[in-house]
Amino acid sequence: MTEAEYLNFESTAENKHQFIVGKVYAMAEASVSHNRIAGNIFSEFKVAFKGQPCESFISDMKVKALGDYYYPDVMVVCDDHKDDSDYVKHHRN
Repeated sequence: MTEAEYLNFESTAENKHQFIVGKVYAMAEASVSHNRIAGNIFSEFKVAFKGQPCESFISDMKVKALGDYYYPDVMVVCDDHKDDSDYVKHHRN
């Protein structure tokens, strides 16, 4: 599958899928404990980065890294991502 095909497919899919080296992988549902842990980490990041240019996101936001797409449980983005896309991009330093 191409990247464009994946993005089109994912935009209408009922469940989330990751795109890694041209292959699509369905994501398993998370347990209550998993959601509690991710939620707690998200909350801590939200407080820790208050007033800074960084923003925390939870599992519904995709990240694009080297042409692949992932749904991390929690992530912090500290660059210019003010557009309204359905994913953020990883930039190598």
